[in-house]
Amino acid sequence: MRLGKTMALELIHTWQTMQGQHQASLEVSYRLQKMSAGLLPLVDRLYLKTPKAQETLQLCAQKTALVENALQTAPEEVFQHLTDLEQVYEELLNRTFEFRVKAG
Repeated sequence: MRLGKTMALELIHTWQTMQGQHQASLEVSYRLQKMSAGLLPLVDRLYLKTPKAQETLQLCAQKTALVENALQTAPEEVFQHLTDLEQVYEELLNRTFEFRVKAG
């Protein structure tokens, strides 16, 4: 399995690329930018090296692919997929901070 840092950086790059797509509305772009900005400071965190974090990052990647696909083929589904992605993202953030508190 790939390193959590690599997976996180790939997600950030994908989200930033998606922001520039002409199909993305201002709200979608804002929400993607917000996730990018929130994940960037965490790429060097120890938690991202754990198997659970890597599973969650993989799930984020899958949800991101659904958002990307919806942007191109089914705009009416973009917000539902984006909300699903944000829920997984929030779970990742919460677990990262909980890990930090327990370790620290």
